[in-house]
Amino acid sequence: TLCLTNEGEAVASNVKVVLTIPQLLTLVNHDNYWYFQKIQPKKNITIPLILYAQQTSANTPLQLLATISYVDGYGNLQTESRTFGLELVPSVGGRIEVTASQSKASPGKTFNLQLTLHNSGSVEVKNVKLKLLTLNSVFVPVSSSSVVSLGSLTPGSNVSVTFTLKVSDSALAITYPLNVQVEYVEDSKPVTNPTIIQQTIGINVSGPVRIVVQKTEVKPSHVKPGDEGVLVSVLLLNDGSLTAENVKAKLLLTKPFKPSWGGSNEIYIGKLRPYTVTQANFYLDVDESAKAEGYDIPLLLSYHEGSSSGNGCNTILTVPFYVYGKAKFTVEKIETSPEMVRQGDSGVTIKVTIKNVGSNKAEGLIANLAAGEEFSGTMTTYVGVVGVNDTRTAEFNVDVSSSATVGVHKVDLVLSWSEDNEPYIQTITIPIQVYPYTIPQIYWISIIIVAMIVIVGGIYRKIKRKMET
Repeated sequence: TLCLTNEGEAVASNVKVVLTIPQLLTLVNHDNYWYFQKIQPKKNITIPLILYAQQTSANTPLQLLATISYVDGYGNLQTESRTFGLELVPSVGGRIEVTASQSKASPGKTFNLQLTLHNSGSVEVKNVKLKLLTLNSVFVPVSSSSVVSLGSLTPGSNVSVTFTLKVSDSALAITYPLNVQVEYVEDSKPVTNPTIIQQTIGINVSGPVRIVVQKTEVKPSHVKPGDEGVLVSVLLLNDGSLTAENVKAKLLLTKPFKPSWGGSNEIYIGKLRPYTVTQANFYLDVDESAKAEGYDIPLLLSYHEGSSSGNGCNTILTVPFYVYGKAKFTVEKIETSPEMVRQGDSGVTIKVTIKNVGSNKAEGLIANLAAGEEFSGTMTTYVGVVGVNDTRTAEFNVDVSSSATVGVHKVDLVLSWSEDNEPYIQTITIPIQVYPYTIPQIYWISIIIVAMIVIVGGIYRKIKRKMET
């Protein structure tokens, strides 16, 4: 048994173990490669090893080399090696060894399993019987029994038996353990005292390429409507037993999503071997109209099975993506005092009532009136917190240039605030009507009074001169 222990304080991720086996040993219950997504701190994972040992004539020291690679808590790739020693000793008397060879086994298909029995001992064995034990529901014999009688085997001789088995439709593309039992009697022992041995062999079931989404990471972690250049990192795992060649991945984006630039939603991966992981990075923009909810974005994968000339395949996976709520404002009302704003007016009060029609509150809202050179005065005001569906009024005190253009001025109301410690800006264009300058009524009254005084004074002087003459 091989035991992996994370002795550190951080999670070890993407853990890969490769075992190098010496020539006299054969690993029969698994390939020599293991992959584990994570190993938590102070936790361990055990790997059972079933080894077949060849016959030797003398004690033979052997070494197993385990190479371990993983990503530490800082995101760095670490690689370590460990060597394990053992000793292989020769057997005495009768000894039956079982070796296996198989044709290609696929889910739902039949295959041939050839088992060869070799007497590596020093005496003849009789009444040899071979039995398949752990067929379960994965392998079913076809037109043959799972028990075969083979007679006698002299020292150094071999005998082969072929079984035809059918693989279950639900079988996975992995190596399954299959236990076989051999019963025999050594030539010098009574028939009533047989030797029974059991051995585990590995049956490799190969299936099509099976690529799955192992993990998805999005930056920033809280995506809002209107965000651009959002990074979507997808870890893809080939969980099948065949290599995927010429792998291409493409996010199929529809509204409210679009590529940040041409081709930012697709990537060429190339080769993806069995039980290996690769990272695919995509960049997308989120439309302002996006609703605050979860989305399943289709991910199209195209590849060839086994080799570049293998079957061309297309499959669609889904990438989970969540859009969080965001504040959004509309202008509900605009009021000015005086009601008619004219050229040259000073101290004009402009009140703009806004409403948060979004799905998140805005904190520290500041409103700025970007009105150009024809308006001046207090153009910025602090509004504060605006909750969802709340209304607030931003008030400005403005002077209008005497040369301001008469008509409707399209003025930008720039709103800036923060959500989740991230800054946001929204610009809304509002109309301000400027009327032409007019002389106030009191000026006309004053002119009339002065004119009347002048006229009356002239008449009085004229009458007075006549009376004097």
